Amino acid sequence: MDSNKLEAYKSLSPEDLYQNFVENVAQMEAMWGLYDEKNDGWAMTVSEGEKERLVVWSDSALANSHASGGWKTYEMETMDLYGFVESGIQELKDAGRGISIMYLQGLGGLDVDLDYLKRDLLDAVRAIHGEDAEED
Repeated sequence: MDSNKLEAYKSLSPEDLYQNFVENVAQMEAMWGLYDEKNDGWAMTVSEGEKERLVVWSDSALANSHASGGWKTYEMETMDLYGFVESGIQELKDAGRGISIMYLQGLGGLDVDLDYLKRDLLDAVRAIHGEDAEED
């Protein structure tokens, strides 16, 4: 990943990083995670309170750059926005898990509320793609 782009992400406030994530995911209608088919499934991090959180990025290169260290056996995978909104969020909730967006090496990610994220993603999709955008 371009070091200037990484530094640009690191310089954003949490609010701006969240807004950037929502807008990019809505525009691309996708997000990226790391997946290990043979062992652990999706890459997770643990937040305060020991709650597992799915780690996702709005930038494929940024996601791919984290396939190292403890995640070296993982490969970047695309997550369809609509599939995530329609079933992925509920699956995370049912499993007692959360989500951490835009994880940055050495800084961690933003732990966000799944219901707020769903609302904000759908609002952004409607703003970008119009009222005909898919919903759950």
